[in-house]
Amino acid sequence: MSSCSCSIPPRREDAAQEGPGITDSDILVINKIDIAQYVRTNLDVMEADAHRVREDRPVVLTNSLTGVGVDELHRQIMTQWNGARTELIG
Repeated sequence: MSSCSCSIPPRREDAAQEGPGITDSDILVINKIDIAQYVRTNLDVMEADAHRVREDRPVVLTNSLTGVGVDELHRQIMTQWNGARTELIG
């Protein structure tokens, strides 16, 4: 399982720059969503772009300091892990 974590970049809304970490990881984590407003980043655009380039692979927005999105991230990790385990066991 691979994951890619992106922090909110200043004045950049295109998290989906289409690098292999963004496009090919099993889970994309966009962290520090709490500071987006202070660096003039539109989270809606960033999330939509991430979903567009990742097709059906998960994108999770988090604020690790407050715990926002952490439960969803845990659920996604466990889903990926259980799927990989099932494939190994057959």
